Amino acid sequence: MGYLSDVARRRIAAGILVVGIVLVVLAITDTAFFEDPPTQAEEVEAVVVDFFEATAEQDFDRACGLLTQGAQDLMRRAAARALGETDEGLKCSAIMESVIGESFAGVTVRVRKGTSVSGNRARAEAALRAKGEPATFRSILLEQADDGSDWLISDFG
Repeated sequence: MGYLSDVARRRIAAGILVVGIVLVVLAITDTAFFEDPPTQAEEVEAVVVDFFEATAEQDFDRACGLLTQGAQDLMRRAAARALGETDEGLKCSAIMESVIGESFAGVTVRVRKGTSVSGNRARAEAALRAKGEPATFRSILLEQADDGSDWLISDFG
């Protein structure tokens, strides 16, 4: 007793190898118990991508929801000046729809490495590319919501 046959040893070794490979794959893909929460920089990058995807999909309500109140107010005041009206009746999504419209359809966004976060403020460098056009680069400024939960765009370049 205490001795294993060659077949049993090979099966045990194969089983250990398979378990090892599964653990490595789980660790590389950040799944199961290897999953780690996103960093603040990753959260910032996700908001920038979501904003430009929302404008490309013409989901201006979603895009406005990713802007700080200050950015929305600035947009309202600029639109009111251009129209010669008061800004009371102007909605962010309606302004974006009339100004941006379909111009962001087909635009892809890539956030470049080096997103910086300092306290409740962040800066992301994004490359926007329309089909057949050279990329344009924007510095996007973000602020964390007052309750510290979400990142919102304060200046979309």
